[in-house]
Amino acid sequence: MTKIDEEALHAAKMAFADAMTKQRIGIGSLDRDDLALVAEKTDAMLESALSAYLTAIAEEGYVIEQGWRPIETAPPYTGEVELYREDAGVFWGERTTLEESGYISEQEIESGQWSNEALEALDWWYWGPNGAVRLEGVEIPTHWRPLPDPPAMISKAEEPGQ
Repeated sequence: MTKIDEEALHAAKMAFADAMTKQRIGIGSLDRDDLALVAEKTDAMLESALSAYLTAIAEEGYVIEQGWRPIETAPPYTGEVELYREDAGVFWGERTTLEESGYISEQEIESGQWSNEALEALDWWYWGPNGAVRLEGVEIPTHWRPLPDPPAMISKAEEPGQ
């Protein structure tokens, strides 16, 4: 089977998103928050279109290598994924904001103990023994990949050796 070059696919996705944003939006007329919202919505639409595309090409016999990807290729909000850093090995984490993560309560958000900048910063997180930990500086992973699918249940009739 032919493997799809993930970097080329990602570059194409980014070029498409950039072109769509520039073509449909008067860049100068939007403030930073509006542009971030447009980028987030565009990313969600592209992920949906990309998923449909990948399903279609999979039916034609193509596959995408499920290896590690450079951390720079991760989408803004990853959900839980596998992360890797040479000194730490493989661990689970996610890229999200403190405000959206669910790691702190609504009461803590409203208390004012966190600045808006800290609440809205898009960072890598993992769940450590003492709770959620923001990864900063040299702690940031170098690679990521989606979590594998859970094991499929098979019936007794399908078990090997039966």
